[in-house]
Amino acid sequence: MSEQETQWYIYNLFPIKTNRPTPDAEDEAQDVEFGVNVQKYVNKILELMETGKGSDIPGVRGSAYGVFNAVTEFVDHWQPVKGKAEKMSNKLFSIWFGNGRVFKQRAFNQLVDLVA
Repeated sequence: MSEQETQWYIYNLFPIKTNRPTPDAEDEAQDVEFGVNVQKYVNKILELMETGKGSDIPGVRGSAYGVFNAVTEFVDHWQPVKGKAEKMSNKLFSIWFGNGRVFKQRAFNQLVDLVA
């Protein structure tokens, strides 16, 4: 995936944004603005693309699979979950049935549309 496609993909996973870039835009991705927390999430996914689990396997880094792998690692291991009581069970519920599952499914569907 090109850098522009990767930025478009990640930026469009989050609903809070201005000036949505298109996948074939040259410089539009630079105009995207997020809130502080969402920007942290975007930065973490970008970091996981380079240093996440499996990114050292030949052919993964820079591929569509590598980007999706970074998103799933972010959701499963880094994304904060609301709820104080029994935080681990809240996290697991989110990953399997809740917002984490929905986010990963949306990421998968968006990636399939992008590469198809």
